[in-house]
Amino acid sequence: MFRFSWQHLSLATKLNILMMFLIVATASAITFLSIRREQQAFQAELQAQAQLTLDLLEETIEDELYLLDVDDISDVLEKMGEQEGVFTSGRVYDPDGRVLADAFDEGVTFQETADPFALRLLESDSIVFEWQEDQLLTGQPVRVASLTLGAISIGLPTSELDEKVVATRNQGIFAAAFAVIVGGLAVIIFSRSISKPIQNLVTNTERIAQGDLSSPLNADRKDEIGRLAEAMERMRQQLFLLYQDLEGQVDARTNELILARDEALRASQFKSELLGKVSHELRTPIGAILGYTQLLQAGSYGPLLDDQIEVTEKVIESTNYLTTIVRELLDQARLDSGRVELHIEPFDIAELVEEIENQHRIFARNKGIDFEVETTFDLGTTMYGDRQRIQQCVINLLSNAIKFTDEGFVRLEVYHADPAWWAIRVTDTGPGIPEEARDRIFEPFGQVDGSITRRYGGTGLGLAIVKNFIELMGGEIKLESEVGGGSTFIIILPVTPEENPDGMVAEAAPIS
Repeated sequence: MFRFSWQHLSLATKLNILMMFLIVATASAITFLSIRREQQAFQAELQAQAQLTLDLLEETIEDELYLLDVDDISDVLEKMGEQEGVFTSGRVYDPDGRVLADAFDEGVTFQETADPFALRLLESDSIVFEWQEDQLLTGQPVRVASLTLGAISIGLPTSELDEKVVATRNQGIFAAAFAVIVGGLAVIIFSRSISKPIQNLVTNTERIAQGDLSSPLNADRKDEIGRLAEAMERMRQQLFLLYQDLEGQVDARTNELILARDEALRASQFKSELLGKVSHELRTPIGAILGYTQLLQAGSYGPLLDDQIEVTEKVIESTNYLTTIVRELLDQARLDSGRVELHIEPFDIAELVEEIENQHRIFARNKGIDFEVETTFDLGTTMYGDRQRIQQCVINLLSNAIKFTDEGFVRLEVYHADPAWWAIRVTDTGPGIPEEARDRIFEPFGQVDGSITRRYGGTGLGLAIVKNFIELMGGEIKLESEVGGGSTFIIILPVTPEENPDGMVAEAAPIS
């Protein structure tokens, strides 16, 4: 639907509309004043004529009215009635306001009731004027000294006034139309002389805003618009110089940033290679330490005392912790370099859930919290994905949930989210995660705060690795948490991954 908007009109259009409005308003006002002046002049002239006629009539019938000679009075009024077009009415009244004679209608004479206009005349001390639609009705009392003999009234037609008003109105309309035409042409010429240079300034300004600072602005006028154009031309020259200077600085800074980026990429690549090599080299001695310690604990080198058994258990626990750190560092190095491999193949989801449950139920029992497992899948239900990576992700979430929950429960749920997706939900009653930290904990080495590392340990890589693995498998991970109310991590994976389910290997893109 079209809606008029004054703001959307051009300056030239606004000037044209404003000037045309002023011209039409002026012409209309002049026409109205001319009609009004003509009307007032005619009214004054007609009133003067009526006054003269009334005075003459009064002198003519004064004696007859004193003697109540109705016949002579009627003869006078009859002569008035014969002057067609000069008078519209003529009457003589007795002192009681009753009609004695009428110039046009004898049927109204000698009536018992008084004429209302006659009563007004008798009560008045001077002439009375009453403008009606088609006549001027006027009259005055007839008095000799203090004796009121009666009253007289006449009516004069106003048709001449109507004709003059129409003529004046037509002249005004013609003059207004002529003024509009001539004024319109003048307005167009005037508005163009103003709007065209302004439009040129707008065009040049838009060109400057788009980055074209090479074309100079034309400032050949000497008025305010010309001074504005000169100021804008000086601004363009200054902007052009600044642009050239900034362009040089940007080129220099860009080269610096390219060098810094290359250095950062090399440093990141070196870090990833170093992490990979160090992690790989650490796995062998850590594995040896774990193996020999387990042999000692099993009594392969002779029976151990209770204190020695306790020491071996702490060694095994610490070695397992180091193994987890080394694996996370190695995974992060592979993610950074883009060399992560996903083996997509079928696996029994219920069997995986049972295996994970057996691994973590004892950890929860040792911590004194409940461990709940719920799944809608039965044994033999097949899913497609990288079983090892999915298990690693779930173990990471469960380990964090048990580690950060001092009382309450940890719950693992595995279910169909909808026909195309299945989900893994890990819920705890731990301290919760503040809103400002919910994005940071999914970044490498990101944790809620520094006190977490001092109290619970860890590298801050686990959730970042989980997020990257899940996204590589075409899924996503969501977090719902409330400070003091626990946390819920939800992994959503496709039932049918995009990768080939027959064991295809997928390589990750390098993380920038």
